[in-house]
Amino acid sequence: MEDIRQERKEIIKRINYVTGQLQGIRKMIEENRNCLEVVQQLKASKSGVENIIAIMAHSEICQSHLSEEELKKVIKIISSS
Repeated sequence: MEDIRQERKEIIKRINYVTGQLQGIRKMIEENRNCLEVVQQLKASKSGVENIIAIMAHSEICQSHLSEEELKKVIKIISSS
């Protein structure tokens, strides 16, 4: 149970980080910042979200709540992105 709590805390920490990145990107767009800078930050945010997805898929949080068939669907979703 402690492992699940720790995984949950780590995932929430990463989500909060990406949320902050996205808020910063919104501000960059409002300030009419250089497109290259905005796109670089968007790419970093996308990578952050992809990392969260991978962590979730391999976590006890997902694996303890999903059937084998559902886990296969999760893997399929991840591999198609």
